Amino acid sequence: AKSERGPYPPSLPSLLLLLLLLAQAGHAFQESSVLAGCGQGMILRGLCRCMLGTRRECRQVKTRGKATTTRWSMQYQQLLTDIESCITMGGNNIFVVDPWELKFVECFMDQKVNRQGNKYYLCYPCDTPVAICKWSEKLGICEIHDRDLNGQLDAAREVLATKNLKLVRSAVALTVQGELVEQVELTPPPHEVLEDREEFVRIIAKFLYRNEIHLVTELLDPVLIVCKEGVLSTNLQRDLKEKFQNEQIQVLELMSELDLITVFPKIEDSIAKRFVKFLPHQ
Repeated sequence: AKSERGPYPPSLPSLLLLLLLLAQAGHAFQESSVLAGCGQGMILRGLCRCMLGTRRECRQVKTRGKATTTRWSMQYQQLLTDIESCITMGGNNIFVVDPWELKFVECFMDQKVNRQGNKYYLCYPCDTPVAICKWSEKLGICEIHDRDLNGQLDAAREVLATKNLKLVRSAVALTVQGELVEQVELTPPPHEVLEDREEFVRIIAKFLYRNEIHLVTELLDPVLIVCKEGVLSTNLQRDLKEKFQNEQIQVLELMSELDLITVFPKIEDSIAKRFVKFLPHQ
């Protein structure tokens, strides 16, 4: 007689196949979106960081305990204090927070999008988004990924301080606070043929790190942040308004990878209309 058993757990090859299909779906999303066709005109920020944040969030759920809760409370209070220091009295204060890395960036509101009873927001950083790059005669200008930045950040902060500028590791991207009053250098990207239109890298500062030339460059393409209201942002907004009762304050948060993939097709038309002016003329 056959013994009755429950359903067998998925085998390792099946799990690997499922992960491969999910990766291909995410890649297809990026390639088919309206953003893929105008990569030279804009940058969609948040997807890769949300992927990393989602994994970190899962680890936190597994290890949640008294010590983790205490640490989270301390991090929340620090985030709240940091945002309080950026409140402008009498201004329209909009902040977007990263719920996984607990960082924030002050933003301008571009537009609100209502889809199927849900609200989504398109924002831009108030400060100047930048990248730290390495330069060599052989490779030209190469951006250094955020996770690979170590001593370069301190070196960049020092050289920017001499220009009355402050480098901040904000949510979504590095930003520079302060007014760029000096004439910055415009350098053509090496090893790139400029045909229909000229493109340049805008260099804010140069510095040496381990005897190698590094650059702080402005991201000339607009940085768009797709965000929404969430639990963390709602709590922060409540606590901020309790202290600053007469001020206009709105706190939003980045979307997770799955949310972004699900929502993007619903708001793609709104994004496309906003960025027609950045597309190269045919």
